[in-house]
Amino acid sequence: MNTLRKTKSISKAKNNKKPDQAQKASAFHSVKERILSQNPAFYFWSALLLFTLPISLAKLYDTDIWWHMQLGRSMLENMGLPNFEKFYFSPVTNDYGDLRFTWLGDIFLYCVHWLGGDFGLQMLRLCIVVLSCYLFKTVAGSRYNGWQLLMLMLFVVGTYQKQLVRNSLFSLIFTSVLFWIWYRLRYEDKEKLLWTIPPLIGVWGCMHGSYLLGFGLTGLLFLGDWIDSLRGLNAGKKKFVLQYSAVIAVSFALISAWNPLTSQFFSIQAIKNYISYDTVIESSKPVAQSWEGNDQACKSAFESPSEDETWRTQFPHPSISAAGVQAQGFVEFLRKIKVALNNTIFKQDNSLLKSADFTSPFDRLDRLYVKTSLLLGVAGLVLLLFFSRPVRFSHVLPFGAIFFFGLGYLRMTGYIPTLATAMIFMAARNSELTLRLGDRPVKVVCAVALIAMYANLASGYKVPVGTELHAFGIGRIPTFSKDTADKVLHDYKDKKALTTIMNGGFLLYNWYPHKKVFLDGFFAPHPYRVFDDYTNLLQGVMDPDELVGKYGIEIAIVEQNKASLNNTFLYAPNWYVRYIDKGNLIHFFEPDYNSPEIPAPAIISDQETLVGLPSVYRKRFAKYLLLIQDSLVKKGRLKDADDFKKQHAELFRRLDHLMAPAEVNYVESAITRYAASYGLVNSKTIAYEMMHFKAAEEGKIEDAEKYGRMVLEKAPDRFPVLFNMAAIYAAHREVEKSMGYLKKLKTAQKLDRAFWVNNRFNLAKLCLNLFYLEKKEGRRVSAYELLREAHAVDDSVISKEKLYEEGIKLVREENEKEHAAVAYEIFKRMAVDFPENGRLYNEMAWHILTHRDRVFEDLETAEKYARKAARLMEKNQDPTLDTAYDTLAETYYQLKEFDKMLEYEKNALKVAPPKRKGLYKHRLDNKDNG
Repeated sequence: MNTLRKTKSISKAKNNKKPDQAQKASAFHSVKERILSQNPAFYFWSALLLFTLPISLAKLYDTDIWWHMQLGRSMLENMGLPNFEKFYFSPVTNDYGDLRFTWLGDIFLYCVHWLGGDFGLQMLRLCIVVLSCYLFKTVAGSRYNGWQLLMLMLFVVGTYQKQLVRNSLFSLIFTSVLFWIWYRLRYEDKEKLLWTIPPLIGVWGCMHGSYLLGFGLTGLLFLGDWIDSLRGLNAGKKKFVLQYSAVIAVSFALISAWNPLTSQFFSIQAIKNYISYDTVIESSKPVAQSWEGNDQACKSAFESPSEDETWRTQFPHPSISAAGVQAQGFVEFLRKIKVALNNTIFKQDNSLLKSADFTSPFDRLDRLYVKTSLLLGVAGLVLLLFFSRPVRFSHVLPFGAIFFFGLGYLRMTGYIPTLATAMIFMAARNSELTLRLGDRPVKVVCAVALIAMYANLASGYKVPVGTELHAFGIGRIPTFSKDTADKVLHDYKDKKALTTIMNGGFLLYNWYPHKKVFLDGFFAPHPYRVFDDYTNLLQGVMDPDELVGKYGIEIAIVEQNKASLNNTFLYAPNWYVRYIDKGNLIHFFEPDYNSPEIPAPAIISDQETLVGLPSVYRKRFAKYLLLIQDSLVKKGRLKDADDFKKQHAELFRRLDHLMAPAEVNYVESAITRYAASYGLVNSKTIAYEMMHFKAAEEGKIEDAEKYGRMVLEKAPDRFPVLFNMAAIYAAHREVEKSMGYLKKLKTAQKLDRAFWVNNRFNLAKLCLNLFYLEKKEGRRVSAYELLREAHAVDDSVISKEKLYEEGIKLVREENEKEHAAVAYEIFKRMAVDFPENGRLYNEMAWHILTHRDRVFEDLETAEKYARKAARLMEKNQDPTLDTAYDTLAETYYQLKEFDKMLEYEKNALKVAPPKRKGLYKHRLDNKDNG
């Protein structure tokens, strides 16, 4: 009972506390709901803006912007067309028609930059993205929910390529406005807005060439709406067909007035050409950066080993069956579709220099915006076809066209999320989507996406949104360095400078009208021969020295992300890095190796700026610090390489963690090694030595011989080169030349003991290789000389016993060919090497006895060798001593000293083993009878 009462009292106490806790929770919940309900727009737009900033507030890196702004400035100054001859010292052509549909955009961009600088252009990009989001939010309605926020987040990511600060940026806002007008016109009965479309497309046609897309979308929207009207979906709207036709006619007339290309783009013949892929040449792959080592002692640490899969193609796996063949055929079919889609607008032809943006989006799936665009495209198509009732042709026709072109052309991919967002919002606003999903889980997804975006930003964009050039912040990327532009303009105003597609427009914009450029980011005003030279230079086909003769170029300003082109100049014999900036390398042409105009490279930017570069650029800059040193070493400028590091020792120390230890060790060991041999100097001989070894590695024997001789003229005792020359000729069976260098190498025993000790094994192997070559050619005396050299250098390669064995083999081979005199020459050389070998002297004595008429030796010499053989074999208790006594007996027999003959024949009989006793007894009997 008491227990029951206590339980009830406790329960009652708990129940008394519950209302207090419930009241507190209810109060908190009500405050939360009140805040959210009163400020949904604030939280919605704050979340979207926070998500948008890391994507859209990017440092300027597009190459076209500077060219277009220069056009705008020039047109305002001239009040007419720009004069390209004031832009370039390279040849130009007046056959350039794009200006007619970009001129207003060029002027607008220039004015924005004139008023607001780089920040003004960045704000223009951000405002256009946010305004497009606002227009689509207007289409979606006033209610704020997680699905709308997620769609707009995906829209911001998916349109990344369209957000680049160039004239195509206008196409993003114009497309958004077009769909906003269409929604207000079709679903809110704002019929007067129909006539805003022609001026929209007209202005669009002065801003960017994508006005053709806008005109095509307008026609598809109208066509789809007319079909929907025939289906009874748009009651009372059939009358719009005449208005639609009028708007199309006015728009077409407007854009055709200044651009004849309009009619070409919308011709049936053009469509047939675009869809075909028979004459396609797929885009070439970018050249990867390679670090090549020319040193003979160690393989370059800069080379990245790659897996050799040649065997996979030469020896197919035995389990591959017919199914595998069918799968391969299906993959090839998909590849053909990809190529066909990639040619829907522009033919992919390697003979024309084109931007990487002309590639297929399927070749850029590593970029987040491409995957997001394709995801939105698939999702939008599924929703509009399967989860939208009714299915509207005004939605599907433009969507299908954009989706089709977007799958083929990277620059078109950004239109897919634009259209998908607009059409999905329209269908949802009008309750045409039958799919109903909860809102709360998607809010969690949005929160996670926002957190992930900033985590990605903090880690240096480990998941790339766009390209590696993307950098969050105010201003422009290091490639567009004002320091470089000012330095070259101030100090080298009269020297012609090579500029690239990446930095040419920026330099043009900063140098105009004081200094001209070679080319820039929009290279259309140039004839094809300039394209060809530039392309050949990029591919390493053209010698950069040709630039001097063709264009008078003496300076090359190359951005650091252009690895292949920088390597071309870094390792060209007559080009030297004079300056390195935070984003560029400045190379100078100087054919005189000893010219005082070739100082050690200098760094333009201050140390703090360089250490504070964005992650990708900082790593690249650190890599080039090593590359510059490596290139100087390979040109024989050891002093410059050493001075460069000493002058910037603190910077090297602060960026040391970004440098691969193997690469650092490689450069430092190369400087140390060559400095030990030549001294810490600048010497072309060092460069010739490296060129010699590189030519040898590549199998270019003539070049290797040429450079090797150049080295040996200046440094006759350069033993690594002597050895390599000997090895090269040995490998190509030129034994006499190889042996000539081998004789010189022997002086290393005294002059360079360290080289001799470190290379004894290799020298012995070289001698052994030459031995086999000489033996194969039948020159056995020379072969034995090489064999004894191998033994003398390193007896681990050829032992004393092996030397004797091979020498005897050579003698027997010569005897088999009845070359007794040659065999005797080998014997005499062996006698020098084996002065205590009784068997050898016995063989020599017997050889004289049996071939006396061909070896030109008398019997006294044979007796001398035979006696020495017997004495040594007695001393060494040789078990074959009987053969020496027998040889002496034969010698005295031929000398007609029969008593001595009998004495030694009996001695032979005494010491001979049982198996040979019968021989001597038989011979003794014969001699007795005689």
